[in-house]
Amino acid sequence: MQNSYTNKIVLVTGGTSGIGKATALAFAEAGAKVVLTARREKEGADVAAAITKRFGASEEIAAAVLYLASDAAKFTTGTTLLVDGGLTAQ
Repeated sequence: MQNSYTNKIVLVTGGTSGIGKATALAFAEAGAKVVLTARREKEGADVAAAITKRFGASEEIAAAVLYLASDAAKFTTGTTLLVDGGLTAQ
């Protein structure tokens, strides 16, 4: 997809396999927030996991840095903050 879908919400039906799955993944890659519907729960969870497990976008990383630089983070010490949507979580 050539367009940017940042700040757009896309509804994909039948998103657990075939064209629906490919469409959901493509929209997510283009920056859309994807709402996925399907009949098969496990396969839907797998597609949702594939969508969310990614490295953080520049805006998300900037938000994490702003948080760490703010007063709200004054008790956040000695930790690693991962901004990757669970990509490195096992």
